[in-house]
Amino acid sequence: MQTLFRLGKKLVDLTPIPFWFAQGRRELRQRYRDGVSILFYAASETFFDVEIRGRKNFTFTPGTLIACSHKRDADVAIVIPHLYNFRRPTRQRRMRGLYEVTRDDFMEKGFLVAYFPWLDWARPVLARINIARPMRDLQTCPVKLPDEQTISQLLQETIRIEGNLKAIEAIEDEWRVKMLGTEANNPRLTLKDAFLRAPLALLSQYATPRIFKEHLYIRIRERHYQLMKQQLHGMTRILERGGSIFIFPEGKVTPNGRFGKIRAALTRVVQGARTEVRMLPANVTYDYMDSVRRPKAIMVIGKEITNIKSFPKNELADLVGKEIAGLAVLTMSGLASRYLLEAVENGKDKVHYAIMRDELWNQLCELKATGLEVDMRLETRAGFEKRLQSYIHYCKSKGGIFLSEVTRQESKAQVRDSEWLALDVLALNRKECHKPGDHPVLYCANELMSLLEARDLVEEQVAETDNVISFQNYRRQGNAV
Repeated sequence: MQTLFRLGKKLVDLTPIPFWFAQGRRELRQRYRDGVSILFYAASETFFDVEIRGRKNFTFTPGTLIACSHKRDADVAIVIPHLYNFRRPTRQRRMRGLYEVTRDDFMEKGFLVAYFPWLDWARPVLARINIARPMRDLQTCPVKLPDEQTISQLLQETIRIEGNLKAIEAIEDEWRVKMLGTEANNPRLTLKDAFLRAPLALLSQYATPRIFKEHLYIRIRERHYQLMKQQLHGMTRILERGGSIFIFPEGKVTPNGRFGKIRAALTRVVQGARTEVRMLPANVTYDYMDSVRRPKAIMVIGKEITNIKSFPKNELADLVGKEIAGLAVLTMSGLASRYLLEAVENGKDKVHYAIMRDELWNQLCELKATGLEVDMRLETRAGFEKRLQSYIHYCKSKGGIFLSEVTRQESKAQVRDSEWLALDVLALNRKECHKPGDHPVLYCANELMSLLEARDLVEEQVAETDNVISFQNYRRQGNAV
């Protein structure tokens, strides 16, 4: 009887259940990541004509830092799925050791308010949604950027940590007026009220903790500094355990097409790891100034770079920047856009189509001889001319490039060899470009210039003594250097 009792006790022993439960939850999390990756793959193939070059350069070696240019939010949806999914032999299980570096504001409530501005009417609802858990399940590594924090993020973070403080006691007078207007001195209003009532454009604006009172600002600054150290230490631990990290060295989407400064996070992670780290550079070029429904997206994967720990900080940043920017592809969007801007700079108000076509073809042949990656559609003269026609059709329908007002149907008419194209000089001379749609000609021309500078085909326009954005002085001054 006693033996049967002992046997029954072993059968009902519940100690293994937490282990199996944790294992099952871990497996469900990985299946969730696989599903999101496949969804991204399908979305990228739906909206873009994706072409991959240099796929064999990725050896799936543990401890690899995948560094990619950041030109669109779609970069992640293109790069990661095309590296891991639908490979022969299958590489999808290798993705379980991959971690993605993301913005820190993903983890705060109210992130969707600034990310989807057209849903501002639903701000009270979006302000309650927190996507931190699904983002963590995707194995993301949030990194705080001291000079890239939105007011929305600062408010929500302060509410979460410090509590729902009175606005009059927490926010500086100047910023409180901007957020609350005539109600700025109302003692009953709190930080939540400031978040719900502030204009959407203000919530999306970048700021430092200086928007808060001095006593609160000092606590926030110190907390940010300690948090950044913890986040970077966690990334080095991932590399030491044999994991791989996908990172955007620029830290944000490039607003004007030029390759930005390298963040200090990359150099700190590389130099702080106690194991050998190799870097895989990648670049995605969007040839979107096209009249087709699915614009071309060309991802180029460079050769893996080993022994990068031996480089000093600035030399490593120079190496990363040149390797990534030098993988951009020569497209019609970049070539023709640079041609139009140079024409305006030279005082021209119109260009002749036949002359423009011949000069662009000669420039293309010269640049191809230097070994640059070229869009396959530009390999032949017939394909080149067809792509140029499509570029001009896009410019005519877009507006702000040529002066002629045409309908969408008229913009698709064949451009004649004898045709003169009148340039919108005022629009082309604008220097403001906050996203590709604002000034596509300037954006694509800047992208081409970054490529030529990285390959040392032209002189750099701005000489930087230190091309690494650091947060060393953030603790002392509260601002990024």
